[in-house]
Amino acid sequence: MPVIGERYRINLERIMVTTDFSPAADLAVKYAAALARRFDSTLELVNVLDLGTNGADIGGGAVPLDRIAHGNAEELRREARELEGIRTEEAMLTSFSVVDAILIHTNETKPQLIVMATASRHGLGKLVLGSTAEQIFRRATVPVLTVGPNAKEPESTGFHFRNIVYAASHSEESRKAATFAYAFAQDSGAHVYVCHVIPEGEQLNENSEEQAKHALERLVPPGVTDWCTPECVIQYGNASEAVLAVAERVNADLIVLGPRENSFALRYLKTGMTPKVLAAATCPVMTVR
Repeated sequence: MPVIGERYRINLERIMVTTDFSPAADLAVKYAAALARRFDSTLELVNVLDLGTNGADIGGGAVPLDRIAHGNAEELRREARELEGIRTEEAMLTSFSVVDAILIHTNETKPQLIVMATASRHGLGKLVLGSTAEQIFRRATVPVLTVGPNAKEPESTGFHFRNIVYAASHSEESRKAATFAYAFAQDSGAHVYVCHVIPEGEQLNENSEEQAKHALERLVPPGVTDWCTPECVIQYGNASEAVLAVAERVNADLIVLGPRENSFALRYLKTGMTPKVLAAATCPVMTVR
C-alpha cells in the first residue's frame, strides 16, 4: 500500500477469498465481495481439496477425489456467477497441505488481500479450520482479513468502515498495520481508535497512564488528523479482552492487529489473543505482518 505524502492510498486491485462452501466461508465471501465492489477489485475464489482426506464417506461409500474436485469446481463457478458486477476468477487447488497450497498460490497470483473464515462447519476438505487460518495469517506476506463466526453481515450496498480499532504497539510491524487502519479510515471517513493494552502485572505509578497515552499519541503520524479522527485509548489487563471491549463499546467494523516475533503482541498471540479475538469479534479482524 503506497503512501503519498501524508496520505494513504488503498491498492486492492486483487483480492483472494478462500471458501469451502460452508456458512462460515459464505460470510467471508460476502465481505470479500463488498470490498471488491468498493475498490473495483478482481476477486478470486479459491478452494483447496485436501488430498490427505482420501475421499469422503458419503452414503456408505468413498467418493473419488476427482469427482469431489469436479463438484467443488462447479460450486466455485456457481458462486462466481452470483457475484454480479464483480470481476471474478476461480482457482481449484489440490494438495496434501492446504496451508502450503494457499501460500504458494498467493505468491503466484499476488493479491493485495486475503479474506478467509476462521472456522468451518463443513467436514469435506477442511479448508479453513482455525489452525489453518492461524498458519495463513502468521505466514502470509500480505494482509489477511479474517471473518469470525460472530461477525455481522456486511452491508450489501455502500459498504465502508465507520469505526476501526487498531491495536497499537511500538514495533515496526504495528506501524505497518497502522498504515492499513489509516488507509481504510481515509477511504471511508472512519473514526480510528488507537488502542494500547497495559498487561496484567506490569508495575504502574501515578503517571503511568498519562505517559502511556503520550507515547501512544506519538504513534499517530503527523497530518492524519486532517482527514481522520484518531482517538488514543489505554486499556488494562488481558489483551484480547481489552481489545474486544473497546471494539464492542465503539461498535467497531474492523479490528487491525500487527503481531511480530518477540514482541509484546506475539506473547499474547501465542497464549491465545488472536484466536480469542477472532472467535468473539463481531467484525472482521485484519492481521498485518
